[in-house]
Amino acid sequence: MAAPITLQDFEALDPVPRRWALGAMAAVLGAGLNLPGRRVRFEVEGWERVPAAPVLFVANHTHWLDWIALRWVAWRRGRHHTNWVKPRTYGDGFAALLNRTGNVPLASRGYLLAADAREVHGRPPDEREYRALRDHLDAGTALPDEPFFEALRTRPRSLLGLAFDPTRESYRACVERLFHAMMERALAHTATLCARGLDVQIMPQGVTAMRLTQGQQGAVQAALALDLTVVPMGINGFPQAFGKDGMLPAPPGGTVTVRVGAPFDVEPIAGLRPFWPPDERAHADELRARTDDVMARIAPLLDPAHRPTGGADELDVTGVARFL
Repeated sequence: MAAPITLQDFEALDPVPRRWALGAMAAVLGAGLNLPGRRVRFEVEGWERVPAAPVLFVANHTHWLDWIALRWVAWRRGRHHTNWVKPRTYGDGFAALLNRTGNVPLASRGYLLAADAREVHGRPPDEREYRALRDHLDAGTALPDEPFFEALRTRPRSLLGLAFDPTRESYRACVERLFHAMMERALAHTATLCARGLDVQIMPQGVTAMRLTQGQQGAVQAALALDLTVVPMGINGFPQAFGKDGMLPAPPGGTVTVRVGAPFDVEPIAGLRPFWPPDERAHADELRARTDDVMARIAPLLDPAHRPTGGADELDVTGVARFL
């Protein structure tokens, strides 16, 4: 069981990519994408739309490796960018590689709840327990009167690197303070990379799905916090070329089409401090509207196989498994 990412990990992160690491990754990707009988070809439409200054790329997320498509396409055009990466990916033994290739871990609320529960109880919450924790965090709903929740609420501890004293603050307040502190550091690291000319890539869906699903609000807040123009992109054909969960292209390979949409700036939200939970709740309708607009700009860039259907989300991973 991998150790969780802590606040100290965020503070100690040196996000500046190493040239040798970027070169090595490019070489490995180039070899993997050109395997005999499995070659993957990339077609790019509309790259001339991308502004010269660092931007925030937002795209659909059809495969756990489809970030390769944008990295590869950008590399071939002389641009590098950073990804916001799920904490569980850092815990899978990829931390050293991710740190040296200019990535930044993302502090999701679901991860904080699940990882802390695992530290306290030796296991993550089950689906019912997670739903109760999330309702408590998001809406202030009272936690059930059960030992599982009582330990989380009353046990003094280091909550993923932040001191929690239940006599001084509530469990909910501590988790929110931790989330904001981690995201402040993530934004600072990302700003450092943008100042060096790197673009930023975020998949607003958060989890993989063959079809575009509802977006999470982090991309909009990142654009506002970092003052970045947003460039929507559609990645088409990646799971068909790689198979459902493959690390290498599946025979006979295939063609991945990347379409670039028109750049735009997110309309500011007066009074919003990005990633501060009370402000997120106060401006929930505005954040949702702007996030829906982002997803609506991605949808026309997708082939029919990846467009939203208007029905239930077709997520590849659901529940607590999304976080750990």
